[in-house]
Parts: sequence; C-alpha cells; structure tokens
Amino acid sequence: MNYNYNIWFNVCAIVMIACSIVLYLLRKNVRIVQTKSFFSIMIIMFFASVFSLFTIVLEGVTYTGVLISNYAVILCDTTVASLWIIYILSISTRKTNIRLAAFTILVPSVICLTLLVANGIWGILFTVNRETKVYEGGQFMFMLYLLVYLHFIIVAFNVYMSNRKFISRERILFMPIILIEGIAGAVVEIVFPTMVVQQFALSLMTMTTFLSLQNPNEYFDEESGLLNKIAFNASYGKFLSDENQPKSFIAICIHDIDAVLTHINEERKDYLEKNVLSEISPFKGISSVFKFEEGKYLIAVNTNNNMQTLDLYALSLRTMAKINIASTCCLFETPKHATSLQGIIQLMEKVVQKGIALNVATISPDDLNLHKESYIKTVEDLVRTCIRENRLEVFYQPIYSVKENRFVSAEAVVRMKNGKEGILAPNVFIPLAEKDGNILDIGYFVLDDVCKTIAEYGLENFGINTIQVNLSVVECIQDDLVSKISQILKKYNVNPRVLNLQITEAATTYFSDVVKRNIRQLHNMGITFSLDGFGSGYSSLNKIINLPLSIIKLDRSIVIPAFKAGNESAQVLLNCSVDMVKEIGCKIVASGAETDSIAKGLAELGCDYIQGYYYAHPMPRQKFLKFITR
Repeated sequence: MNYNYNIWFNVCAIVMIACSIVLYLLRKNVRIVQTKSFFSIMIIMFFASVFSLFTIVLEGVTYTGVLISNYAVILCDTTVASLWIIYILSISTRKTNIRLAAFTILVPSVICLTLLVANGIWGILFTVNRETKVYEGGQFMFMLYLLVYLHFIIVAFNVYMSNRKFISRERILFMPIILIEGIAGAVVEIVFPTMVVQQFALSLMTMTTFLSLQNPNEYFDEESGLLNKIAFNASYGKFLSDENQPKSFIAICIHDIDAVLTHINEERKDYLEKNVLSEISPFKGISSVFKFEEGKYLIAVNTNNNMQTLDLYALSLRTMAKINIASTCCLFETPKHATSLQGIIQLMEKVVQKGIALNVATISPDDLNLHKESYIKTVEDLVRTCIRENRLEVFYQPIYSVKENRFVSAEAVVRMKNGKEGILAPNVFIPLAEKDGNILDIGYFVLDDVCKTIAEYGLENFGINTIQVNLSVVECIQDDLVSKISQILKKYNVNPRVLNLQITEAATTYFSDVVKRNIRQLHNMGITFSLDGFGSGYSSLNKIINLPLSIIKLDRSIVIPAFKAGNESAQVLLNCSVDMVKEIGCKIVASGAETDSIAKGLAELGCDYIQGYYYAHPMPRQKFLKFITR
C-alpha cells in the first residue's frame, strides 16, 4: 500500500453511499425511470468507491489488482455519468426524444471505451509500473473527466432551458449544486493528488440528491397507501400523447363520494382501497392502481394483450359490485380518448356525471361526449400562438359594496384575442394552458398588469381597495410562487394588502404541503385570500375551513336558480350558504347578479358584495378607469 494517499475520503464515500442505499431500500418507492436510475447511480457509486479504495490498498502488492481496479473505477464513473443524464431527463417535464436521449447517454460511454482501448496500447489514461506495482496517471485522464463533465453540463443546461417554466426551485438549485460538488472534487484531486476525494465528491452529489429530491412519500396517498396523481404523472405523463405508445386505463369512479364518506359506506371505501385495489395492482404483473382523489381511481394496464386488459376490466367491475358501492367504470385508451393528465381528470368527471345520470356500472368513453382531438390540438395551437404574440389583455369587472353603496373592488380576468376566432373564452383556453404549463406565463402576466395598473393609476384614490386575481392550481404548486409575487409587488411598489388572490374550490382537491406553505407565506406578507366558486360542486369544508380566507364568493350556479319562481330548494341552498359563510366569519361576494331583482335580493340576504352583469361586464383597463372615476 502507498501510504502517501489519504484513504479516509474514500472510506467516508463508501459509508455515505451505503447509508443512502439502506435508507432508500427502507422507503416505499415507485418503480419509475427516475427512481430506477437513481438507485442504479447509488449502486454503481458504491462499487466505484470500493474499487477506488482497492487501487490504493493494492498498490505495491499486485500489478493485476491495481490495473483491474483502475479500469473498474473509470468504467463505473463513466456509467454513473450516463445514469445522471438519464436521471436529469427523467425529472424533466417535456417528452424526451428517444433517439436523441440514446445518443446523449451513449456519448460518455463511447468516449470512455475508446480511451480505455487506446490506454491498453499507449497508456494515455494511466499505467501501472510492473516493478513497483504503483499507479501512474496519464496525460489524457484529465481530458476524459473534462469531456464527461462538459457533456453533463451541456445536457443539464439544455434540460433546464427547455423546462425552466416548470422546474421547481429545488430542482433548479439541484443541478448547479451537484455540478459544483463534482467539479470541486476533481479540481482538489488534480491539485492534491494524494487526497483521493473524487469518489467522495460524487457520493456527496448523490447524497445531496437523495436528501433534496428523492422523497418517495410524495408519490403515495397517506390514507390508503395507494399511488397518487403525482406518481401517475411521473410514470405516464410524458407518454399520454404519444400515438406510437397507446395505453389502456380503467377509471373507477364512486358516485356521490361525499355521502359515502359521511355514512357507513366509508368502511367499504376503506376496504376497497386497502384490500381489493391493492390486490388488483399486481394482477398478472400488468397493472398499477392510482388514487386521483377521493372516490376516483385509475388502473394503468401495462400490456398490449387485449384479452388480459378485458380480464382486468371484468375483475374491476366484479370488485365494485362485490363491495356494494354505487360506481361507474370506464375502459379507455390514450391518446385516443385523452392526451394529458388534465384530460384524464376531465374524463373521470364525465364518468361520474354520466354514471349517476344513467345509473350504470360501466360506460364507454364514446358515450362521454369528449372533445375531439383535432379540436383540442387546434385550440392548443391558438393558445400558444396568442401567448407568443402577446395577444393577452386584462379586463376588470367592478364589485359593488352593499354597505358602502359604491364599487370598492374589482376582479381581474384575462382575455385572449385571436385574429380568426375573435376572443377565446377563458373556460376554453385556461384548462389547456394549465395542462401544458402556459398558465404560468398567463398568471404572471395578469399579476404584473394588475400591479402596474394599481401603481400607475392610484386605484386606491378612487376607492378601489382590492383587486382580485385568480390563482390557478399549477401556480399554487410552484415552489417559487412567493418569490415571484414578491418581485412583482416590489417592482411597482404595491402594498400587498391591495392584492386578493382567488383560489377555486376545485383547487382545494389538489392541496399539498407546498400549496399550504405558499398560502401561509403570502398571507403573512399581507395578501388576502378568497375562495371562488363556492357551491359549484367541489366543496370540501374540512379543507376550506383551515384556509386564511377573508372572502368567499358564492357561485352563480347557486345564485341565479334561487331567484327563479318556484325553485324553493335553490332558495334554501342559497340561504344556508349565506348563513354558513357568515358563521365562519368571512365576507360574502355573490356573483351572478344579472338583474335588478337579483341584486336587491342578494343585498336583502346580507351579502357584503355583489358582482354581476347588472352592474358591469368585465371591461378593458381604460374603460374600467373611466367607470370608477365617473
């Protein structure tokens, strides 16, 4: 052994990576490309560290041992570089070009193998002295690691640039951190050859990733232990629109899940999730079960065998019949019936609606009146074009205060202008923009325009105390949401209290720790929150009650019917909704005031604010300014 070397960095590397492997195996993990590649990185890193230690321990003892160990270290390090590239591609949100990915991954391996073959002839990477049995570095060893690191940097930068709108802050920080760790290790080892720190640096890279990104718990539903929507998107999200890889799925949707959860059928629901569905999952090794939300489950069929698919569908139907819970099942394909996660969510909503209306246990996707793919693609192209060419405009709809007898607020809504189609309705382009991530650009455009308007025109001087801005589900889950909103507020020197962020009831079904943290931090800044669309059918009071809400907006779907003659049930529902909101201490904005009688009726009920076409339609900025200054 050559005692000039410091082996303790290698020992630490082996211990670190071994601990990471043990912790990883103790966790419940999802078998997807991301987790498989990461686990492979840890295993090969372990062997690389062991072989690196062997090269030091065996020096002066055995020529063959030192030679083989050095070859093994180089092969392991290069393989790890390719696996890191696979991992980076797997955490990106965009669909990966298979041929380009294969080329990108093979580059380090081809370079390495070529140089290793050449090393056997000319010793350009390293040599082992036959007499002293000591390793001697070659002039091209530095070049090998330089090429591998340079290739890694190019791939990482390319993935970042193509996904920068969708990558969370943690993952944006992750790439430069692991690069700095790896490069620092290489530099230290070059400057101080006796300090063998390269494997320690690579193990530190792996540990950093393990601690910051590898959290498999986010892939599982806490209550049932089933895989969740995040796991589904990680497993299948990139392939849903691929016509060359059609896949079959089975949607299982329980009718009226709220009633199920509040009665004795909850026991059956628990039995379904913890026993029956867990038995379906490994059915002949071809399926995985995902819980999208309460009462909505999706079985991914990982086979092209039609008979096996039909057998699994029949088993699903028998399962639901066995536990005696009213439900509807639907066997569908991607991309034929859905091309995205949002499309599948919409399909499941329609399964519930049609299943309840027709009282059927099974339904064909052709009976769901889904949007045609050609129409969806046309609108998607229009949305992308409008965003690229800046055809966005913010409209403002005034909100009337009953107590102050004047307009004190306004809701900011976005409009998208298209040359041929005129103005695209938000209910058309917003869901599509949420699907492909363009909603982030739209959301920040609206926030910027609102803050600019507040600052430039001094809206508070005209009695406008707050502007309500919708916050989409996609925006809510962004790690950098708070920092971006803070930047916009500082840019225009706007008081956070003038901004009111609206969250829809539908969004509460997607709440995670990230969303709750974002809301809490924004609320602490002074920004107020309101719940939009209360009563539209998504109510989950146990989630709503804990939000820092100052305003709840009654949906027009429960306002307008209450003022139609003879609709006593709707009147009772509206009255109860108003009383309930008041009991929890929130102000009420009632939308849907389209006539004088509705506006007066809402005021008599005790609504604090009223919004609707009776007072004003949404209008462009200049028209809105004239409206509030008249």
